[in-house]
Parts: sequence; C-alpha cells; structure tokens
Amino acid sequence: SQNGPVKPQISRPCGGALFAAFPWACGGIFDLMGGRSAELHKPEPNLNILYPRVLIPLLKGKIGKGKKILACAVIAARLGEGADFAAEWKEPPKFSCDPESGMLAIESKGVRIFIDRRSHGGLQ
Repeated sequence: SQNGPVKPQISRPCGGALFAAFPWACGGIFDLMGGRSAELHKPEPNLNILYPRVLIPLLKGKIGKGKKILACAVIAARLGEGADFAAEWKEPPKFSCDPESGMLAIESKGVRIFIDRRSHGGLQ
C-alpha cells in the first residue's frame, strides 16, 4: 500500500530545462532559444480524466515587443519499472534560424528538418 501521492524524480540539466519522472511515465521541456526558465505547473485536479493529478512542464520568461520566434522541445514517454528517464532524452533537439534565408532547422537523433518561415503563413 502507498503512503500518499508519489512524488516525481526531477532533473534540471539547466535553467531552461526540466524533466519529471514517475515510475510509469516521464515528461519534460527544454527551451531551445534560451532566456526562459522551466518549471512544473500543478493544475486543478481532474484536468486529465484518466489521471486526476498531473504536472505540466512549462517555460516562463519575459518577451519584448515585436515579432519573436519561440522554440522548445517537449518529451513525454511511458516508462517501465525501474527505467532511467534521463535515457529517454540524452540529447535534446537543436534549433537554428537563419534570418537572411528565412530557414529554420530542427535536428534530433541525426535527422534534420528545415522549415521555410516565408511559406508558413508569413511567419517572420
């Protein structure tokens, strides 16, 4: 029998990253642009119909006036008994932006994806 709620194992590899793991699942967030801090939000009970108590990783920071690009990587995974949640995401994705060409690039696990900002609804 359990003596109360299970507390997650929390890892903060840097100010803009946070990973939380329960024995059954993990989740995390990583700020790809820098400048924001990561934290866990505990919403009101019953946000999720299957799990009445959830924690949501989020990023907080100040954003100045003008057009900005914000990028983050998010992970969520089910884990087996005794799994090492840090192994689920050894290296977060990398993000780059070329202002001259308008190209964004996301690279993860050896795969690189390019996005042309000009062809996606005028994203500047």
